[in-house]
Amino acid sequence: MFKSSRSEMILSRRVIRVTDEFEMYKVQVKNLSYGGTSSLKARVSAAVLQKNEEKSRPVLVGHNIHSYDVPVLRNVLREFNLLSSFDNLIYGCIDTLKIAKREIPKADVQNYKQQTLVQKFLEIVYDAHNSEEDVRSLYKLFHLKLKQTCSGKDLFPFNYLSIVEGFSSVIVKKVISKDTARKLSCTGLSLHHLELAYKRNNDDGVKSIMQEHGLKGKTANVFKKFFSEKEE
Repeated sequence: MFKSSRSEMILSRRVIRVTDEFEMYKVQVKNLSYGGTSSLKARVSAAVLQKNEEKSRPVLVGHNIHSYDVPVLRNVLREFNLLSSFDNLIYGCIDTLKIAKREIPKADVQNYKQQTLVQKFLEIVYDAHNSEEDVRSLYKLFHLKLKQTCSGKDLFPFNYLSIVEGFSSVIVKKVISKDTARKLSCTGLSLHHLELAYKRNNDDGVKSIMQEHGLKGKTANVFKKFFSEKEE
């Protein structure tokens, strides 16, 4: 069960045009929104100041954000040199699509679209093209149906794609697959973390740190061999 005093930022999937020069997500915190005609940089900077006044960083919650929203938002933030600033605001991310697929039998729903789940379990029909309704409905769905089944394993870092890129050298050398790199990155473990663990304890360092993150030992043995050969 996911228990946290942290606030949740619910991310709408709808992209809205802010100016003629770029597009940006409308991010809403419960019933509050960061939108309007101000620039992306000004809004993120304002958010940074706001969150610095709070005790903890929020968890970003969205439906299919792992595959869609986070990569797109990451590209926009990178374009305006705001990626690291935004990343410092967020404690982590939760993808409600993954939770729904894990917890709700396929036989119980026609599909796992947010609209379908909201209609099935909340008996609410809404316009998915309306970002405010999209956010409110996901907030209700998450708190009434999905949050109680969350655990720490459902959290993944906002910068997981940057961590994946850090594994590029071992992917090219076919030490691990890109899929394995994604799994590692979603736990927050980077190649640097694994190498540090190996240097601290050549025999069990990598295996121990991976087990702490719920990962199997087979991949640990692959990295142990890689780091060992790297030292020769």
